[in-house]
Amino acid sequence: MGQERDTGKPVAGWLVENRTDMEVAARPFADALHSTQDVVQKAALVALARHREAATVTRPRAWLRRMTRNIGLQIVRKRSRRAELRDARWRQSPELFKLFGDNDVEVWLRGSSQVEPRELVLDAARQLPKALRELVELTLIDGLTDEEIAEHCGIAVTTVRGRRLRAIRAIREAISPGPRGR
Repeated sequence: MGQERDTGKPVAGWLVENRTDMEVAARPFADALHSTQDVVQKAALVALARHREAATVTRPRAWLRRMTRNIGLQIVRKRSRRAELRDARWRQSPELFKLFGDNDVEVWLRGSSQVEPRELVLDAARQLPKALRELVELTLIDGLTDEEIAEHCGIAVTTVRGRRLRAIRAIREAISPGPRGR
């Protein structure tokens, strides 16, 4: 039983000794969302979770580098899938993509038949209060960025983003079928 608790110690030591090698393995996978340190940290967590496997490892440096590379590849695959979805959504309706962005673009599809989601959203947007409707128009029609909208309206960029979230929620409620609530 005492030996079971010690199985993580070799891995922790290897992580300290081989951190630089792991960082080198992680560099090709770093981007705006995931730094080299993020990739290394995820790989370290996986290595610690697999500490029982460490007893059979003969080359810890190679084991940790391979684990770091695999985590990096997972991140790249996820990034590629996200880009493919974003591109497909952009081709479907560029105006709505500008409003909802990469993260919230599914909002306008939820609960609607995909026959005419654009019209459903635009009808809902027309019913918004003036400040929110103006934001939607500046985003969709004029194609302004958050910073440009903030300057145009004389408000903070964070206010623009907050209003966009409120507009998205209002549109989501308007196009969702069934009773409100959870």
